[in-house]
Amino acid sequence: MHLTADLAVAVGLFVLGVLEVVFGFRDGGVGEPLSGPLAAEVLVVAALTLPLAWGRRRPLEALAVVAVALSGQAVFLSPSAPFLVGLVPLLLLTFSAAREPGWRAVAGLGIAAAGVAVTSAAVPAMQASGEIFFSAAIIGGVWLAGRYAGSRQRRADQMTSYAVRLEREQDRLAQEALASERARIARELHDIVAHSVSVMGVQAGAARLSMDSDPERARQVLISIEETAREAVGELRRLLGILRPGNQRPELAPQPGLADLPGLLAQSRQAGVAVTLTVEGEPLSLPAGVDLAAYRIVQEALTNVRKHAAPCAASVRIACTGSRVEVEVRDTGTQACRAEAGNNGGHGLVGMRERAAVYGGTLEAGPGQAGGFRVRAVLPARMQP
Repeated sequence: MHLTADLAVAVGLFVLGVLEVVFGFRDGGVGEPLSGPLAAEVLVVAALTLPLAWGRRRPLEALAVVAVALSGQAVFLSPSAPFLVGLVPLLLLTFSAAREPGWRAVAGLGIAAAGVAVTSAAVPAMQASGEIFFSAAIIGGVWLAGRYAGSRQRRADQMTSYAVRLEREQDRLAQEALASERARIARELHDIVAHSVSVMGVQAGAARLSMDSDPERARQVLISIEETAREAVGELRRLLGILRPGNQRPELAPQPGLADLPGLLAQSRQAGVAVTLTVEGEPLSLPAGVDLAAYRIVQEALTNVRKHAAPCAASVRIACTGSRVEVEVRDTGTQACRAEAGNNGGHGLVGMRERAAVYGGTLEAGPGQAGGFRVRAVLPARMQP
């Protein structure tokens, strides 16, 4: 787009310069009318104007061409140069050269000053009228304006580059946090699957021993084994879907569930969070993975409250229906604390959303209508293998 605009300006000035050469227009110029050969004057006009087409990309080279053409016209062709065709490209390219970094900007000022000096020395009328000082002042002002614009542009480019690097770093940290959370979930699911397989082994032994003496009891045990196996297969598929390689060995401690919330809430109270628990509906016998996910979501939500909103009050609500379990954690912390928490780059919400998504659930997090912060997760109470 810039190239098209620059080319249009260059062609427009070229046409205007040719008209000035052909018809002898003197737009406020000084000195005698143009006296050089027509073809030579047209070539000079082309050298003065057409470099504008590529002056934005190579400003020093374009400015040098214009300065040489302006000086050559005044020295060898005419006692004066066309004011409009000569000065406008010189000013535009001086501005572009001033935007360059370091020595290139200084070189641009030197080229422009040399062009004005040679032209003024060849045109006595410019010296007599003091126009040389006016031209020098204009060149200096345009150069300073270009330096200012260039410094602002470079500063803006640096800020843009910094913002891009910061965004990439945040994405990298988020991906690392997501991978770490997935690895943690995978280790926990490994424990659940291992526990289920161990239970099935014990139940199978009991069924074998009672198969002759109590067939009905053996049948019930086999049904229990079937249900446990179905749940274990579902957990194993989820485990294979999120497993990441790592060097940490799986922990053998039993995994917690919603039944362990009283102890978790007691820890939060000791940390200064006045937390209450409300259970709605009949407690469900949840699959081990869903039970663990619900517990971890409450744990992470309360951890965020302690980190970013304490001291404050919080409430935990567990609502059970026949097909799902709803987990909701609210707090009364200020939004200023939450804003500060967001700037610290925490990834707790990433882990909570990942846990909910593993089991086909959903998670919402954001400011509550009455203030504070609210985390709400909905998990299925039954899973398909």
